[in-house]
This record gives sequence, structure tokens and C-alpha cells, in this order.
Amino acid sequence: DLSLNVAHTYIIINSSLSIIFKPSNTQISSRPCSVSTSL
Repeated sequence: DLSLNVAHTYIIINSSLSIIFKPSNTQISSRPCSVSTSL
């Protein structure tokens, strides 16, 4: 149960970061694959 909570929180943080950085940086939104691999 605890690992599920951690994974769920990580997914929420990840999506929140992409929502925050997408409008401010066009390179990140145009190349999401490189961003996810660097994270």
C-alpha cells in the first residue's frame, strides 16, 4: 500500500511539473521524451 502511495504521488508531481513547465518552455513541450529520460 505504501509503495502504491509513493508511486501515485510521484505521478502527480510529474504531471504537475509538466503542466508548470509546458507553457514557459517550448523546448520541453516539443520534446517530452528527452525530458522524461533526463529525469
